[in-house]
Amino acid sequence: MTTQILLVDDDCELCELVTEYLGRYGIEVSALHDAAHLEKAIERERPDMIVLDISMPGIDGLTALRRLRGSRDETPVIILSGRTEEADRIAGLDLGADDYIGKPFNPRELLARVRTVLRRRSAVQLLATVPEQRKPLAFGRFVLDFQACEWRSESDIGWRRRTAVRRDCCSARRLWDVS
Repeated sequence: MTTQILLVDDDCELCELVTEYLGRYGIEVSALHDAAHLEKAIERERPDMIVLDISMPGIDGLTALRRLRGSRDETPVIILSGRTEEADRIAGLDLGADDYIGKPFNPRELLARVRTVLRRRSAVQLLATVPEQRKPLAFGRFVLDFQACEWRSESDIGWRRRTAVRRDCCSARRLWDVS
């Protein structure tokens, strides 16, 4: 399966160079020269990752990232920007970027960071599919079964009635609205 990257940068020459370099390593890159249509491009292309510049005309990269994360989109993002001040890097990472690279940059470093972020993301997704190897937890009249991702209550007739719960919902806070 080919890795797809959406590069959002207003520098056309840089987009061509990055597309050519990453293409040598089997990574497909599509370029978008402003962030105004980022959401539509993501829906259309479903990229594995976004490489995003901050300083662009119209909608800047930080605003685009804020909107992206606000819509609960978890596509990995690496910021590639000429703004290399510590405050800019911290702001980008705090808004949900997975990494930050300052310009000028070595394309080999970009490739290494792309691979690293995608490898981490794959490991997290793999862990989410592996059932927990814990015994059911009983507390009060409730039982939380981690492997089946269900909970039962003594009030259920002979413990027969079970309610399936998604793994990410297996918490007392979500099941019983405990604060």
